[in-house]
Amino acid sequence: MTGFDVAVVGSGFGGGPAALRHAEAGASVVVLEQGQRYDGRPGSREFQQTQTDLAYLLELWGITGGFDWDTNRGSFVLGGRGLGGGSLIYSMVSLRAPSFVFDDPVWPTEVTRAELDPYYLRAERQLGVTQLQWTGNQPDDDWKMASKRDTAFATACARAGVSCDPVPVAINRDCGNLGWCSTGCVRHGKASVDLQYMQPAKTWAPRCASVRGCW
Repeated sequence: MTGFDVAVVGSGFGGGPAALRHAEAGASVVVLEQGQRYDGRPGSREFQQTQTDLAYLLELWGITGGFDWDTNRGSFVLGGRGLGGGSLIYSMVSLRAPSFVFDDPVWPTEVTRAELDPYYLRAERQLGVTQLQWTGNQPDDDWKMASKRDTAFATACARAGVSCDPVPVAINRDCGNLGWCSTGCVRHGKASVDLQYMQPAKTWAPRCASVRGCW
């Protein structure tokens, strides 16, 4: 591809933000993505809510197999293949790494939680991260409430003297708690990168294009 200022390889949690931020800065951007589009716009595929459609799942999940010769063990890597990358198959849980993680010697001393917090916040705002609730405070809070299963688990934890808190998740009002997050949300109630980063990138830069091979 020629005629673009920036080429981004992959459209997941790394590529999507890179495309949007360059587009916001005024650059023309091309995104190279191996998989299909599932963003609900004309020309995109639809999520198939079945776990028996093997061809669809292999295409979406992008499963690859490997073999570790040193330990003599097989390994499999599960990724997302499509516009939005791994965000198409993640479960929306959006946690900040605890501070003690950065005490590990493998981390460079410049990379601290305090250093990353502004970027966590920016990503949370872009994705629309919402704190789940045990009970609704407003009549239209159903989409923010933890599931009955999770509430039962929290009740059991409380009886055992263990705390349990609802997690922050990247969802919107279209979430129906259907439980198909890892095979794609047909209601687009999940804040995936294709919706929250790639579509705004197209708005910011009319010359922001997504390419699948020769797509």
